[in-house]
Amino acid sequence: MFWIYTLNLTLALLNAFPAYPLDGGQFLEALLTKVIRDQALRSKVMVAVSIVLWSLIGLTLYYTLVTGLYRLI
Repeated sequence: MFWIYTLNLTLALLNAFPAYPLDGGQFLEALLTKVIRDQALRSKVMVAVSIVLWSLIGLTLYYTLVTGLYRLI
């Protein structure tokens, strides 16, 4: 049950991640629509936020594999 709980929690948090194709990204885009009226600027902000957040995920995975932290699981 612990692993099922952990998997469900991880999937829920990843889905809420505010980067573009996930639900959190769609929520962020809707929020930006109310704040930023200019479509081009809104798209640039959305792409920039998505790139930064996906890069952080990638760096975390890289660090985990390089340092061997995955063995602690």
